[in-house]
Amino acid sequence: MSLDRQVRAMIRVAEEYRAERCSALLESAAGKAKRIMAQAQAAARNSLRAALTETREELDVALAEAETELVSLRRVDAQKRLAAALEACLPALQRALRGRWQSPSGRTAWVRQHLAVAIAVLPPTGWRIHHPPSWPAAERDATHRWLRDAGIGEALFEADPGLEAGIRVRCGPNLLDATFDGLLADRDLINGRLLHYLQEIT
Repeated sequence: MSLDRQVRAMIRVAEEYRAERCSALLESAAGKAKRIMAQAQAAARNSLRAALTETREELDVALAEAETELVSLRRVDAQKRLAAALEACLPALQRALRGRWQSPSGRTAWVRQHLAVAIAVLPPTGWRIHHPPSWPAAERDATHRWLRDAGIGEALFEADPGLEAGIRVRCGPNLLDATFDGLLADRDLINGRLLHYLQEIT
């Protein structure tokens, strides 16, 4: 075989080897690239999942805090509205009490209702009943007779210029205050009852 043909044959063998080697290297590189890409995608997914989980947890915490704050704000608002409603009711209650005292039948009911309480809890003697100077004498006399019939032996009626409406019964150290101011003194009790009535009509 001539030298020229031998050289060409060797070149062909070298090219075939180079082609095979390049093909093998490219295939190996492609496999590595594919594995690297898969790992990168998995890492990206894991990173994104972790970030989303963290973000979701942060959003859950923020949402819970916002809901708690909203509940608190609503409670405060409801309390303010309730306090305003109770405050608005007080003048109406005061007017109603004054109107009741100004009515003869209202005065009689007021006085006898509270004297019945006094009869139940106080000794039957030594009573001093303070009342507004404007309380008619005829009504006082009728009340005195009513008390005598109920077993109260002594009851001294005393006009008190400081009283606007109602009566105050003293018996020794005991006091039953059924005056206008006395009935309105316990604001907690009054607010509790007003709240009960407000809830009934709403």
